[in-house]
Amino acid sequence: MINPKFRDPPRSFLFTGPNNLPVEPGRLPLPLFQAAVTEFHAATRWPMELGYFSALGALSVALQSQVDMVTPQGRRPVSLYMLGVGNSSGGKSSFAEYFLKAIEDFEASRTDLFRGRAFIFNKVTPAALYQSMKALPTSFLLSYEAKQLMESVLRRDSSALNNAWSGEPIRSSTIKHGNVSLRNARLTTLALIHPGLLDEVMSRYGRALKTSGFLARFLVVATPPTPSEDLVRGVQGSLPEKAAFMARLISLLEKGIWAADTEDFERLAPPLSAEAEELRVSYAKGRIQLTYEHGHFESEPEHALKLAENAVRIAVLLHVFEGFQGPVSPSTFWAAIVLVEMFSWHYMANLGSEGSMISRVELLNGWIDRRFRNAVPPTTGRFPKSLIGQVGPNSLRDPRVYEPLLDVLEAQGRIQRVRSGGGEHIVLRSLRPVYPGV
Repeated sequence: MINPKFRDPPRSFLFTGPNNLPVEPGRLPLPLFQAAVTEFHAATRWPMELGYFSALGALSVALQSQVDMVTPQGRRPVSLYMLGVGNSSGGKSSFAEYFLKAIEDFEASRTDLFRGRAFIFNKVTPAALYQSMKALPTSFLLSYEAKQLMESVLRRDSSALNNAWSGEPIRSSTIKHGNVSLRNARLTTLALIHPGLLDEVMSRYGRALKTSGFLARFLVVATPPTPSEDLVRGVQGSLPEKAAFMARLISLLEKGIWAADTEDFERLAPPLSAEAEELRVSYAKGRIQLTYEHGHFESEPEHALKLAENAVRIAVLLHVFEGFQGPVSPSTFWAAIVLVEMFSWHYMANLGSEGSMISRVELLNGWIDRRFRNAVPPTTGRFPKSLIGQVGPNSLRDPRVYEPLLDVLEAQGRIQRVRSGGGEHIVLRSLRPVYPGV
């Protein structure tokens, strides 16, 4: 039951994806950012959300040491925690490297800035990470094979990493590294993991990672089950929008390293405009409503409660990257909402608990929309039911879970199950999308 003390949010907030919003995926009002991601999509044929994911990771790394966001609780970091799920053969590292490789090259080439100090970490113990951040208080935790990372750094020290995300002090004490205390340090985390290994990690440590609120902070994306032929053979030709994006990124990254080295550096903290702040409050209330009984986030309240804050982080990053002046505008915040909702869908599909019947039905229908109804090029309007168990949302692959959901979708007139060729197929009946593909 929806708590009556909250005013009803805009209708669009009651959906599980960015439908009917004034800003559309693929048409974000962000000239530099959107043009680069559109070019990524055209060059690789990967879905745009993978480009958004990689580009936002790059922005977080470049800007985290020189920009804060303003919240009712005070200033907080804009650093993002990100998790990509995909098969090794599906090119999960390739899409991330599209915007991130320039940062790795920057670290390797700018010895004058780093002076032997580590900036990007692939394999590291928590104590060693904090010791290094004492020398350079802006870092990038990057792993293209994240199982070990999640089992070590993230599992053992999720509370300290929660503090880093929130901008609170980090304290560590070990025999090897002694006592380390960090204030105002900034950390971006981007990890990629195979879905099978993610299932293994979640079966062993998922409850602890969720109970601590650590996983709720992550923006999640998953690669399609079929790799892009264009990306497999390599991107060819000129990429002028990427070049413009990278020029801006590297200039900001250079300033970011300088800012981290400057004692008492005053970070930029653009506030939300009055209209954007009203939108933030409405969006946050809408997410809270969906944590109540039968709500989409009933089983994932911690995740729901972090969505509005992640939206502010993204909005501030985009505002500064684009070079916009003054407070963060409503249109930029709408763009951030679209991105957060996009990543939330992937979170629920890959990390979400089973939750209520309603949320699971919408999760399955959203997957059908993305995979078949909105496919480019269009599909035949039917698919083998067995695909749900093979490549559907991780939490729904058991027939004991998805069969009752198909019963509901069939009763609602969205699908029809038919026997064909010795197996059962799903025929699409309703074209009402829950989450549009881009």
